[in-house]
Amino acid sequence: MESLCADDGVLADARRLTQDFNSMVRDFRSEKLDGWLEEAEVCGAPAMRRFAVGLKKNPDALRAGLTETWSNGPVEGFVHKLKLLKRQGYGRVRFNLLRARMLAT
Repeated sequence: MESLCADDGVLADARRLTQDFNSMVRDFRSEKLDGWLEEAEVCGAPAMRRFAVGLKKNPDALRAGLTETWSNGPVEGFVHKLKLLKRQGYGRVRFNLLRARMLAT
């Protein structure tokens, strides 16, 4: 990976920005966000620019994700499981069986 980054400056920038964003998310460091967004918007990698523009569309959610320790991930996982059960029985099971399977999970 190091040799690829040494040969391509755009790839090196994208890798560095990706690692910086990863550390911001893992360490809840929202104070670095503005500088990171500015760097990402002028980066040579189009994917990084699009990512930064997408993040700027909802700054409140982004700041909350970088400062709050709670997550709604478990709830989303449970909803996903219920939708999967519903899709598996679509057209083949009646409401009583579907309800029993959902309550059993």
